[in-house]
Amino acid sequence: MKACTLNCDPRIAYGVCPRSEEKKNDRICTNCCAGTKGCKYFSDDGTFVCEGES
Repeated sequence: MKACTLNCDPRIAYGVCPRSEEKKNDRICTNCCAGTKGCKYFSDDGTFVCEGES
């Protein structure tokens, strides 16, 4: 597992994760590297940003 910085990716508004089927509507502070593996991260307008890698 590579080291991830903990700074927020400003594009990421919410994540959708298979284990917690609910969509997180609160602004989350994460980035693609530190995000949970399997979670998909989206911007405010619903644009796919990336998938988590940790």
